[in-house]
Parts: sequence; C-alpha cells; structure tokens
Amino acid sequence: MYQNREEENTGFTYVLSNDETMPFRGKKSNDNQIKSFRPLAIVVVITVGYVLLGALYIRLQIQYLHLESDARIWRPELFPYTVIRVSEEDLQYYNVTSLPLADGSGFASQIFMAHELHCLKKIRQWIYKETYFEDVQGLARSELERHVNHCIETLRQGIMCRGDVSLGTYTYLSGGNDVTARSWASHRCVDFDALMEWTRSRAIDIFADGILVKPEDVGPEHITERTEPHA
Repeated sequence: MYQNREEENTGFTYVLSNDETMPFRGKKSNDNQIKSFRPLAIVVVITVGYVLLGALYIRLQIQYLHLESDARIWRPELFPYTVIRVSEEDLQYYNVTSLPLADGSGFASQIFMAHELHCLKKIRQWIYKETYFEDVQGLARSELERHVNHCIETLRQGIMCRGDVSLGTYTYLSGGNDVTARSWASHRCVDFDALMEWTRSRAIDIFADGILVKPEDVGPEHITERTEPHA
C-alpha cells in the first residue's frame, strides 16, 4: 500500500511506502488532479476495508457454524464414558486381555464404537485445525497428525469389516441431467441412549491415581514395547 502526499507549495506529489523510508518524487500535479484523486483513493480504501471485513465475517461465521454443530452433535456426554469396567467373563468371550483394576472389581476396557466416535471427532477437529490446534506445533503437531492418520485407518478398516450392504439410490435433480445420490435404505440400529446409559454405569477414569494395577505388578501380557509414540 502506498500513500500519496502533496508537498505544500511545491506542486509535487510524493509517494511514500508504508515504512516511509523510500520516498519517490512523482511528476508535477495540479491541485485539480490531486483533489480528484483523493475521493477515488478513499473509495478504494473503504472498498478494500469492506472486502477484508467481509472475508473475516465469513470465516468467523464458518467457524461459528461448525463450533455450534460440535456443541449439538459432538455433545460432551458422548465421551467421558469411553473407558469402562468389564468382567473377566467379558474378556474371555472375545478372547482378549486387558489391564486389571486395582480394587479387583474388573478390568479396563472400551467398546469399539466409542473409539470410532473419538476418531471421527479427532478427524473433524483436524479439518478445522486452525481453530482447535492452532497452538500445537513441532513434535506435538507431528504426533497429532499421526494420530489422525491412525483414526482414518481405523474407520477404513471398520467400514470394510462391517460391509453395510444397504442400498443407496439415485435421482435426477430437477431442471437438468444432474444426478444425485440419496440413501433411504433401512438400517438396523441399536438404542443409542440405552447404550450410553449402559456405558455410563460402568465408566471409569483410568488416568486417576489408584484405578489401575501398577506396571510393576502386572504380567508380560499387559506390557507393550514402546516402538513409537502412542496416541
């Protein structure tokens, strides 16, 4: 951006850079030229100002809409109950092991739906990383990106594993040859609220002191070698 300045009583116009360290003397200009230029400059500056403010408003609106969507769809009560207490019989049914709880009441576990929801939320936040992760930089940023890639792979495998064969259909959009997809097929769903109530009644905080058996007190089947940072 350059600023025009009329040198008093000389008839010359100086054009100065923003830091005003490099003045450039322009050609002689009469007063009428200078006066006619000023309204145009004001209009340009005001127009640019409106454009910049408009762009900022649009960006803030987009951020507000997705944050508002987060508040409605990704409500906090979905996520405090991701880790739950299960019995030894539960683990035997799936032929798996997990860390025992220090009070002997069961084992730490997680239903996979909770993991997938966590991953989907993490991917959504990565899309809007300028809002959620603006201050996350360096090694932490690289680890976060690795976590997001892990989440994408987790969802890919889950989709392929379940292989939902419900049929999606197609229609034309009115007024032309454009085709659009629609998914009106029926799906068999769980009672999500009942599932949340079930997990809520079994929820534990494995990061609180004294919840898990200490590392030195568990067998080798409960130790995983650290080959890379874990999310």
